Amino acid sequence: MHTLIHATRASRHGVPQPSIDDGHLSRRREALAGFSATGGVIGGNELTGLLRSASDQPISLLAHWIVSREVFMLNLDSENYLPKFQFDFDHMTVRPGVRDVIAELGAPFDDWELAHWFTRTNNWLDGRSPAEAIAASPADVLHAARADRFVAMG
Repeated sequence: MHTLIHATRASRHGVPQPSIDDGHLSRRREALAGFSATGGVIGGNELTGLLRSASDQPISLLAHWIVSREVFMLNLDSENYLPKFQFDFDHMTVRPGVRDVIAELGAPFDDWELAHWFTRTNNWLDGRSPAEAIAASPADVLHAARADRFVAMG
């Protein structure tokens, strides 16, 4: 994983202090913005509120989905975000195909790498992003994930 610390700056006492890699943070913000074409992102607390209509224990349900890697969550500036494309909000479930794709990419990809993978156009999907394609073509997105995992793993 990339490090957030890339340079130093002098503190008021002359001791070098780490500075945040603005390029790294801007890439993360860019990844979050990349989900706008598929509904954007939702905060963990807001999603928990919506899950109350489908579960007596919405916090436990969401925690289970995250811990078991059925969905991925992104943390930025001490806030948790979940890309909305992962969910079927009509049934308050995880969208079919999402957990399979995450499992396929899981070993070589962390959550931010997953975010970038899902938002970038993909040649295996005729130039669509996986986030755009998964609702209509989960099997095609899974095949693209297998191909890209193979490439990533060497």
